[in-house]
Amino acid sequence: ALAVLGPVACGGNHAGDDPAPADEDTAVTTDHTAADTTGDAAPGAPGAAGSAAAVAADTVRGVVAVVGAEPLTRVVLRTAAGPLPVEGPVADELRRLVGVEVRVRGEPRDGAIAVSSFRVRGVGGLPAADGVLELSGDAAVLVAADGTRVRYGPVPSDLRRLEGRRVWIAGRPGEAPESWGLIGP
Repeated sequence: ALAVLGPVACGGNHAGDDPAPADEDTAVTTDHTAADTTGDAAPGAPGAAGSAAAVAADTVRGVVAVVGAEPLTRVVLRTAAGPLPVEGPVADELRRLVGVEVRVRGEPRDGAIAVSSFRVRGVGGLPAADGVLELSGDAAVLVAADGTRVRYGPVPSDLRRLEGRRVWIAGRPGEAPESWGLIGP
């Protein structure tokens, strides 16, 4: 089933105050609780439509949320099957991505998942990708950990300042970024 997210508190920057509404092509899916067969290509990029090989069962897709009251907050993924607690050192990076759809990889552990890695998949109903930001003229190029490169159109000055750091960008590849945010160093 497709679920379209409304405005999110993603901690990122947005190219406009009111992003275009998501349609069926850009809707965010959140019902992948055991396996995600979409592969690693950025949504909207070539190869993103599906993969012949299923992704391992230790891969979960959901929207990042922080639950609880300080100082006992916890990072969870909101999936169609319900919230799934996130554990491990990557949980601190995910804490910065509230409202962002991610695909995590890790080991199931007592009703939680010990995350070893993650990829950003969507933000506010838009396709999204993450990687280390490289600049190429007036374009942004995200280089993922696996070497996949996704190019976006003209880069706003606020995003240009994040060159060399891991960021996420929401929007269609080849076009100007709709929104973006810092993941880490």
